Amino acid sequence: MFDRQCKNAVSVLLALTIVGAPLSYSVRAQSQSQSTTAPKLTDLFNELKKINAATTDPDERMKLLIQMLEDRPELVRLEGGGGNIAYATNEYIKANLEHPQKLEQWYDVFVPLVQKTLEGESRETSEFEYRLANFLQDKNALPAQAAQLAQQAVQSFHEDDVVARERGRRRPPQTNTPSGDEDTKAESLLRSDAEEHFHRDLAARYSLLATLQMKTGQDTAALESFEHTLKLHPNMQAYVGEAALQEKQGDKQQALTLLFDAYLTGHMGAADIEHMRGLYRELHPGSSDSQLDVLLDARYSATFNNPVKFSAYPQGTPASSRKVLAEFFTGAACEPCISPDLAFAAALKRYTRDELVLLVYHDNAPAADPLANPVTDERRKYYATDGGTPHVFLDGKAFDIPQGLQSHAQQSADRLFAGVDQALAGTTDAQVKVQAVRRGNSIEVTAHVRAPAHGGRRKLHIDLIEKELSYSGENGLHFQPMVVRATAQQNDAGSGFRIPAGGSLDVRYVFDLPQIEAANNAYYGHYAEELKTRSNGMLNLVYREKKAVIDPTHLAVAALVQDDGDKHVLQSAFSDVLERGGQHATDGRQQ
Repeated sequence: MFDRQCKNAVSVLLALTIVGAPLSYSVRAQSQSQSTTAPKLTDLFNELKKINAATTDPDERMKLLIQMLEDRPELVRLEGGGGNIAYATNEYIKANLEHPQKLEQWYDVFVPLVQKTLEGESRETSEFEYRLANFLQDKNALPAQAAQLAQQAVQSFHEDDVVARERGRRRPPQTNTPSGDEDTKAESLLRSDAEEHFHRDLAARYSLLATLQMKTGQDTAALESFEHTLKLHPNMQAYVGEAALQEKQGDKQQALTLLFDAYLTGHMGAADIEHMRGLYRELHPGSSDSQLDVLLDARYSATFNNPVKFSAYPQGTPASSRKVLAEFFTGAACEPCISPDLAFAAALKRYTRDELVLLVYHDNAPAADPLANPVTDERRKYYATDGGTPHVFLDGKAFDIPQGLQSHAQQSADRLFAGVDQALAGTTDAQVKVQAVRRGNSIEVTAHVRAPAHGGRRKLHIDLIEKELSYSGENGLHFQPMVVRATAQQNDAGSGFRIPAGGSLDVRYVFDLPQIEAANNAYYGHYAEELKTRSNGMLNLVYREKKAVIDPTHLAVAALVQDDGDKHVLQSAFSDVLERGGQHATDGRQQ
């Protein structure tokens, strides 16, 4: 079972930063007084920080780094050591880009030294070679050496070593009462996750090799490496690279097809997305972006199948009975969110909206998510999620759900279904009704609450939901359901309408779509600027696409009564937004 969360970019930065703290440094003194305890990765980080603090000269820092390799080889051999040593070369390479001969001389000394130090540690050797080749490729430095290094990274990457390490790192604690089949199932999931990660990472190495082969004029070899990548574990770089080769050879239609698949990986950059759209317009004169979006939706639907198996929830309960509110914090780049995402997609089909009301908040975790907005920020603070995803709350109470890759989706769904079923069996004295109608760009909402008398800490919240929209995030999921786009009466103090102590409230509220779109567009810039400030200028958040525009024909509203004292949600309600004089867009069960 996964035990991971996607964190926001500041948390990721703090976890990965390995240089920058001003500390004194003396390699020789350190080597003479080494601790008798087993070395840890933090020990390597501390040595790198000391090197960074000892001098600002890149050449001197490199001398100290080589000295550390000789004095403390055990630190480099730690899990994570190879990659971090590669990161530590970044500044030196950047400082000497205009001196290729000097870089070549350094490369001929440094790389064999690290490879010798890591001898027998194939995982760390490959990680060092792959990361360093990536840095050289990004900076257009030493292309021949970078290609050679990428080839070595492929050859030194062994499945047995990678799988054994990951399974050992994530193995659940042993107990005195093994559960037989459950233990076997958990072990099988650990292996399947590890194997998928191995194929993904090996494909990334082949893709880098192919890119460098292209750069050095080896188009035939590059095409072969890209094809190998796509057989292993398709990734954006391989699709885009092969598309460039096909376009170069004059096959623009094949290139466009490859770019479609590149887009659906969720990793495509803004420039490549625009190139794809431009090529589509060139090959289909008079077409629109919306037509391309429909085509991309169809391509994704034709190849993706939610693995969750379920039966419909037994019908027959009165519409006024208990409804369950699920609030789900996710991120389009969040890998551990995949299985809960798939579980909720299945839940929307298992239950009607008279049984389960779902609110999905997208967060910038761990990367930019254009579906995030000010409502996410407010609810994140309200529930103290610390900017992490996934998080699930049922009727305001934190709900533990298995997280991970698609292979965990059935586990996540079974746990979710059990929780919702149990909550549906409860009762409530509160009544909530909500209706909404669209008049042009305005969504007019009326809500009615009748609840027992209370101490005045209860609120009515009304949310505007886009029932499904298309966006390919880095975790590979394309259709995003029940995305909260706005909440009523939001200000710096929170949102919602205070319910009088007597327990009754009637509200009329109007959502203005152009205002919401403008606010969500502004959010992109505000959040990026805030993040840059919090990270002291080290993080520059870039949204590959903007998704502030709302489809007015695919909207719904949700209303909920929540007690701010214990965050318990007493009752909730859901309604599709009617067109003026029209009908509901769906029958209440998400298709």
